[in-house]
Amino acid sequence: MTDLQDAIHADLASPRTLPTQVAVHLGSHHEVEADHIVAFFKNDFPDLEDYQVDLILSPAFTPGLQEQSRYSRFVENAPLTDSDVDALILGLARRPTRSHFVVSSGGEFEVQLREVTLDRYVRRLHLNQPVEQPVAACIRHWVPAEDRSRLHAIARRPVWRPAPRATMLLDALSKSLLAESYRVADFELLLRLVEQYLPAHGPELSGLIPELVRGVETELVQRSVPKPFFSERIREMHGGSRDQRAVVHELRTDKRAMLDGLSRLAALLHSPKPA
Repeated sequence: MTDLQDAIHADLASPRTLPTQVAVHLGSHHEVEADHIVAFFKNDFPDLEDYQVDLILSPAFTPGLQEQSRYSRFVENAPLTDSDVDALILGLARRPTRSHFVVSSGGEFEVQLREVTLDRYVRRLHLNQPVEQPVAACIRHWVPAEDRSRLHAIARRPVWRPAPRATMLLDALSKSLLAESYRVADFELLLRLVEQYLPAHGPELSGLIPELVRGVETELVQRSVPKPFFSERIREMHGGSRDQRAVVHELRTDKRAMLDGLSRLAALLHSPKPA
């Protein structure tokens, strides 16, 4: 487990930009102005209670799929035990582990990460969460090599338990690979939907998709049509005939991609199981 601890330590020690949410929290809860953030972390932060530290740093140390994927290779064959996770957190705290932050308003600083922050980060990597053997085998043997770590991270999320949800994941993955329609983005979308709506099984989620499609289509239309200006003067302030409030191309692309993903998921959830 030493290699895993070394990898996590190196990642946490890498320079990172202080999230905007941290600056907003400091301003609203501690009356810290943007140009005093560095001084706050150097002078006041060490004296805070653990719960305050956790609230402040949670936006920076709540790992998502990208971070969870990074460590998949360490648990592809077997998950960590709960005792392993406890030891990993304690080991990182004892090293100690320090993180370097760059502040967008200017300046930089380092903080030694307390056990409360390390606990948040490590436990949310889900390294002790088992992946159902059929799902693990499907990922190992059939998913493209460049996507395996991400699919393994998706499969480690606790939401796939109880069993019917794991069956939903296995069925969708098997069908997409068999039909040669597999896309990793579709399983990221599937994960988001399952975590948000908590369907008991595939048919329940399938029943939600038509309404979700209508919602995305409505939002796409509404956001694609700029609202009229109240006066010509205000129109000129916004760039004249170049309506700068119009939805950017990237937003429309994201919405259309989501519609395509929902369409593919609907087909996977409806189609018969592979033989």
